[in-house]
Amino acid sequence: MWLHSALRVAQTVNPYLAWDDLAPLWSRAQSARCLSGLYEFQRRWLAVFRAVAARDAPRMAEHAAALLANQPDMGTEAREYLLMAAMAGNIASGNRDAALKAWETHGERSRAGGTAAFRLLRCHARAADCAREFGAQAAR
Repeated sequence: MWLHSALRVAQTVNPYLAWDDLAPLWSRAQSARCLSGLYEFQRRWLAVFRAVAARDAPRMAEHAAALLANQPDMGTEAREYLLMAAMAGNIASGNRDAALKAWETHGERSRAGGTAAFRLLRCHARAADCAREFGAQAAR
């Protein structure tokens, strides 16, 4: 339940506010007294949200990739958020191979894999075979 709520907050505020506006929110979340009672994966989720808010590409990629690898039972919405953070973080860091690997490993399971945002990230990961991968969708 907490993850769903925190994910909604992150989806609502992170894309639209500057880091100066977001820093107090995520700093407070990461310094809350209850943080010590959270599991490691829960603390990592908060780290992903903070990294996305800060536009910290390497940390976005690091935390999102770790969660994708170690949380196979998460819901589709959470998985898609992490996939987007991992791919965008790796691409922005210049690690296109890692972004492509994240796509190949987790993109097939994503219901939003064919959305414009994921197609754009996939094509930025490796443009050479982008048209072939999305040719079936373009033909529709």
